[in-house]
Amino acid sequence: MEVRQRLGDVVQAPFEVSQLPGVQYTDPPGDPGLFGPGSISWKVGSDWPSALVGGMSGLVLGTLHPLVLAGTLDHSVFRTDPIGRLARTASFVMATAFGSTKVATGVVEYVNRLHRRVAGIAPTGDPYSASDPDLAVWTHVTIYGGFLEGHLRYAPRPIRGAEIDGYWNEVALVPEMLGAKGVPRSRYEVEDYRRRVRPALLASTDALSSARWVLDGGKGDTPTVRDSAQALVKAWADLMPDAPMLEERVLRPASAAAVRVAYAIFARAAVDLLPDWGSAMLQLKRPPLAVPLTKAYFAALRLAVPTMPRALRLAQARAAARP
Repeated sequence: MEVRQRLGDVVQAPFEVSQLPGVQYTDPPGDPGLFGPGSISWKVGSDWPSALVGGMSGLVLGTLHPLVLAGTLDHSVFRTDPIGRLARTASFVMATAFGSTKVATGVVEYVNRLHRRVAGIAPTGDPYSASDPDLAVWTHVTIYGGFLEGHLRYAPRPIRGAEIDGYWNEVALVPEMLGAKGVPRSRYEVEDYRRRVRPALLASTDALSSARWVLDGGKGDTPTVRDSAQALVKAWADLMPDAPMLEERVLRPASAAAVRVAYAIFARAAVDLLPDWGSAMLQLKRPPLAVPLTKAYFAALRLAVPTMPRALRLAQARAAARP
């Protein structure tokens, strides 16, 4: 493997923590997965920095639905490890996009089993259930909409025109596998859904604080921040096995700082991606110079290392292999 690609895998290492069970991208040979080469989904997911920013923005916007948020707060570690929640959401999206058919269906079944145990009463007094098809649509539109917005803003070669409708049509398969009904399949249907759901959204105290937890998560000593820094240390150590002292004295503190700096840049860009009504409800002001600073940071990344996700590179090799 060329040095530049190995460096790219090192840089991606912090963002591959908290993988869902059974996720791998190499087997079986010849299996294209749910979408496969040539799909619009693979194009949208081909640049991990823009995807990560979009996923973070989608997670922030998703806090506005009181029933979805209640289930998240009551049945996950979101309060103590919001970055872990983002990482597991990213793992689900990557597995369904780039994993084999068996891996993709496996993580869907895993999430469905989890959802069957998630139910309760929201602070509004309304009952909620993670298996509710309507709630699955909201989560889908915010998360996949975030990925799309991040791609359109920051990817080197973004999709255009009818391909955007094609993207929504493709990815509708995933929430439908989760039991969702009436999933929007075009830009028009997505905008129509957003207009219809907005009266149900609520900028509660929990929503405002949860959005802040996501955006400030890289500042704290949360489990996933520690795991991300450790993953970066290990990746560097594997690349330079003959420098053990360097690991403790340089790599460990430098890795922790690098994770936090990157997260701060991604968080600023994520706020800027929010729709105007979303940022207004969440009381988040657009950071000055967020777009040019993020574009400059991503340009520097792309000069230094490949930014195709390792998962996609492995998926391409798997799909092209002889069964």
